[in-house]
Amino acid sequence: MKGLKWNLEIYPSIRRKIEDMKKIQRFWRVTPSGFHQYESKWLNEVYAIDLHKRTCGCRSWHLTGIPCVHVIYAILCLNGNIEEYVAIWYTTQMFGSCYRYNVKLINGYEMWPLNDMNTILPPKCRRMPGRPKMNRIKCISERSDRHTVSKVWTTSKCSLCFQLGHNKRKCSLNQVNAVDDSDIFDYHELFKGKGLGQGQGQGQGHGAAEDVGFDLEDEVGGDSEEEVGGDSEVDDEQVVNPGN
Repeated sequence: MKGLKWNLEIYPSIRRKIEDMKKIQRFWRVTPSGFHQYESKWLNEVYAIDLHKRTCGCRSWHLTGIPCVHVIYAILCLNGNIEEYVAIWYTTQMFGSCYRYNVKLINGYEMWPLNDMNTILPPKCRRMPGRPKMNRIKCISERSDRHTVSKVWTTSKCSLCFQLGHNKRKCSLNQVNAVDDSDIFDYHELFKGKGLGQGQGQGQGHGAAEDVGFDLEDEVGGDSEEEVGGDSEVDDEQVVNPGN
């Protein structure tokens, strides 16, 4: 019903776009070059125009079907009608032919005819694995809006040396002062053990040295046996030869 009131050849919205481009077409200069062929130029921009093939070097006319600002200036130089160069699908006649079909009316749900067939039920709702999502999936245009500040062009500053380009984790001062706990070994813990001796005297302790593999009796007792054995041989010789 809205299109029936238009006494125009093209849509009103297309006419407004053309009027806006007429305001900036004065900056361009057109040079004729053949039959319906022109060259539009402004500063360093140059575009080839062919009114017969309805093409322009900027390809805006070919993609949208609406003459661009370069074509509009060429048409005005010929005192032509710009609306004749607009694509046919922007005309009010085409608009009326698209919407001449109406939607058929139907009665309410209570007046629908009933049948004896089984009622089609919806599928059972199955709980999907994982945590259920509360927010809807946004489209690509909505994902561009961010609530956080991007750190793409920001420079990090170290809190130790106050230099730019790195943070505290990658600072050279932190790496020099850092000490690995795995390199520290307490050798006192190696020989520390709980004795198993009974009574108030010195107990025969079996500590961590036996677990590591140290044999304290071989290290200490071996020398004592040799010394004791040497003294006993000397005493035997003195007993055998008392005269010497």
